[in-house]
Amino acid sequence: KVPGFVQSTLEVAVQFLLMLSDDIEGWSAQDDDEDDAAELEENFTNGKEVIDRLSRCMAQNDRFPVVMSTLKPVIAGLFQVGDWKHTVAGLAVMSQIVEFIDDEAMILEMLSAVRAQLKATNPRCRHAAWSAVAQFGEDHGEIVTSEAIASELLPEFLSGLDDTCQRAQVRCMEAFQVYGSEVEREI
Repeated sequence: KVPGFVQSTLEVAVQFLLMLSDDIEGWSAQDDDEDDAAELEENFTNGKEVIDRLSRCMAQNDRFPVVMSTLKPVIAGLFQVGDWKHTVAGLAVMSQIVEFIDDEAMILEMLSAVRAQLKATNPRCRHAAWSAVAQFGEDHGEIVTSEAIASELLPEFLSGLDDTCQRAQVRCMEAFQVYGSEVEREI
C-alpha cells in the first residue's frame, strides 16, 4: 500500500547483509554458536530476518512474486560484483527466499549458483553455500535430493569435510545431516 515499500525494504536489508567484518581469520576462529560471533554479525542476521519476514508476509497474501521480481536482479547483481561480501549476501538472500519458490527450474537454477560457491576460495562463501544447501534440503528435499542432483552433490559433501576452515567444515556436516535425512535410497 506504500509505494516502493517492498523495494526500499529489500534494499536496506541487502545493505545489512553486506555489513560483514573483513577479519576472515577472526571469523574462522569462532564457532557459529558463540555470542561474540552472533553480536558481530547482528546486522547480517537482521538483514536475513527482514527478507524472511517480508517474503513470508507477501507469500501469505499471494504477493511473493512482487518480492521475487525485485530480488532477481538484486541477486544477479550481488553475484556479478565478484567480491566475497556480495557473494555471501547473494547466498543469504537465496537461502531466505527458497522456501517460497515453487518453480522447480528456478530452484535448480538457484542450487546451481549455490553449488558453484562450495569450492570458493573464501571460507565465508563456502560456509554460506553450505548453509544454503541445508536450507534448500529442508525446504525442497524432494527436488534437491533427486537421483540426478544427489549423485552430483554427495561428492561435494566429501570435499567439504576436508575444508581447511573448520567453521565451513562444521557447516558442511550440519548441511549433510539435513540433506542426508531427505535422501532416500533402496538397499
